[in-house]
Amino acid sequence: MKRLTIIYLAFCLFVGLAHAEHYRIVDIVGTVVFLSESSITVRKPDGSLRTVTLNNSTMFLKDYSPTLLKHIHVGDHALVHAIKKRKLLIAGAVEVGTRERRRSHPR
Repeated sequence: MKRLTIIYLAFCLFVGLAHAEHYRIVDIVGTVVFLSESSITVRKPDGSLRTVTLNNSTMFLKDYSPTLLKHIHVGDHALVHAIKKRKLLIAGAVEVGTRERRRSHPR
């Protein structure tokens, strides 16, 4: 529980800083089609592809638990929270899991 609280507070800080610097927050939902140490590409439901830059502060969650980049795979259903800086998208958090679990999770 303590870990989730820390992740939540870090994400709130991320969102607060994004708003303070007048950057736009973008949520991208879809299927992971490419993954590297520096970027993730997601195919959205409309078929378009979005590539997002990963950095040292990007958080990764799998089925609502903290994880590492190496546990995320091509084909995973993903929700990427990113900040748009000019034309560059920078990931703050990448959440992966099954669609069924995501829909049934209480918020």
